[in-house]
Amino acid sequence: MTRFSALHRVGPLTALLLVSIIPPLHAQIRYFITDLGTFGGTVGFGYAVNAQGQVTGSSLTSGNNGYLAFRTAPNLPIKAADSLGTLGGVQSYGQSINDLGQVAGAAAITDSAPLHAFRTEPDVPINPAVDDLGTLGGTESGAWGINSLGQVVGYSLTSDDTILHAFRTAPNRPINPTTDDLGTLGGTDSAAFGINNLGQVVGYASTSGGTNLHLLHGFRTAPNRPINPATDDLGTLGGTESSATAINDVGQVVGYALTSDDTTLHAFRTAPNLPINPATDDLGTLGAESYGIAINESGQVVGFSYTSDRKVVHAFLFSRGLMNDLNNLVPPDSGWDLQQAFGINDAGQIVGIGTHSGVDGPFLLTPASDNLCKNSGWENFGFKNEGQCIQFVKTGK
Repeated sequence: MTRFSALHRVGPLTALLLVSIIPPLHAQIRYFITDLGTFGGTVGFGYAVNAQGQVTGSSLTSGNNGYLAFRTAPNLPIKAADSLGTLGGVQSYGQSINDLGQVAGAAAITDSAPLHAFRTEPDVPINPAVDDLGTLGGTESGAWGINSLGQVVGYSLTSDDTILHAFRTAPNRPINPTTDDLGTLGGTDSAAFGINNLGQVVGYASTSGGTNLHLLHGFRTAPNRPINPATDDLGTLGGTESSATAINDVGQVVGYALTSDDTTLHAFRTAPNLPINPATDDLGTLGAESYGIAINESGQVVGFSYTSDRKVVHAFLFSRGLMNDLNNLVPPDSGWDLQQAFGINDAGQIVGIGTHSGVDGPFLLTPASDNLCKNSGWENFGFKNEGQCIQFVKTGK
């Protein structure tokens, strides 16, 4: 595995914290933050959030004895009942959730066996009898994305058990090696990370040509079609490699790519159904490298970026042409260090991982709004621009 491919993500009650009352020079969204908690362990991840505010991800259990996938109730922290279980083994990872509450991810099938991709039914745990998606012929697979139809995408080892290929299932069906293998960009390997409701898939695949047969490029397929090397290669930001991580329904793709120095990765967002344009699609950084991970229908992008010293990583929101450090959009006294953002829904809610009270745990950010402030018991507040709540007084409700 190259340095580039290894960088892709792998695997008490809700605390609604007050939004800063000082408006910025340029209007920015401000957020309430919900601590989603864990299953008792010291690490948890929030990977995706649907339109209802349900979050999926994975958390270490008490004693840090392995990860379990979860699906929360809308806008609420993790409870014991939110565990999705496994396919028969001891660990599971929730990676994506659709608006029906179906979760896709990967889970162990026995205590010692590799992981298999799974897709749950809406709002129920994993059922090993029906939710194991199988493989493309090899021993391992993993799911990274699911759309509203129940089509799942991810990666699987093929029959020789050494090559990874991207797959896309039919709606609510297991992997069919005959029809679901998406192929590559001419090389040997591929993996899929996102799918939209039209059946377009994005990920990375190895290319062919020249003396290096293993360069990875991001791809975007046509709806419900395999990878076409002639049309689906997204290119780069001037360097040799790229990866696509998510796609919305208009065909905008986000991900990260090497720039012209071939050593620095930057987040990108393409125009609808077009390849990467280095002149317009580079989203910049918070100081050093950046990674675009998710996009909503408005074109807002979330991900993470290293600051200038390349030692600190912060979650970001790219909106209205600006990359914003999410730590600047929550109260400075929240106690949170928001490190990586992995998902965003069309309401602008964001999930990811940050550090709070010594725990690396999942968070849910919700944009401040009139109804949210009223329902949370605040009065005597005003709003400016994009929902900045100001002059809050707690009513005791």
